[in-house]
Amino acid sequence: MYHSNIPGAKVSVAYGDQFAQTETLSRGQTLVLPAALGAYRIEGEGSLLFSYVPDPNDEAWQAWKAANPESAL
Repeated sequence: MYHSNIPGAKVSVAYGDQFAQTETLSRGQTLVLPAALGAYRIEGEGSLLFSYVPDPNDEAWQAWKAANPESAL
């Protein structure tokens, strides 16, 4: 999953043991959060764009491919 900070204030992502580690995203920056990361917390103000790479067998992905055969890879 990745998070992109769209125009707005700074956003911090806390993770790790007791959320002791943090990364700060400024406008336009992107942070990739691997599935193995575990729990994380997002704090601050701003707009975020959440995205993920679906599993090839993901139901939503299969439905999108069926509806958009010319666009599916």
